[in-house]
Amino acid sequence: MHAPWASEVEQCVPLNAFIDETMALLEAQPDATEILVDAVRFLRFSAVENRYYTTVAAINSFAAN
Repeated sequence: MHAPWASEVEQCVPLNAFIDETMALLEAQPDATEILVDAVRFLRFSAVENRYYTTVAAINSFAAN
C-alpha cells in the first residue's frame, strides 16, 4: 500500500520503480542486512556525513509546503 498522493509529488519514487530497484538489489545481494534504494541514501547516511540536521530541516521544509 502507498500514500494516495505519492503519484502527485515529484520527489516521490514511483511505486513500480521502487519495487523494481528493491527486487534488483535483493537479487544482487541476497544476504544483505539492509537494502537501500538510491532515493533514501541521502537520509540514511546524513548523520555519518555530518549533515543530519540540514537534511531533516530540508525534509521538514518540503513537507510544510
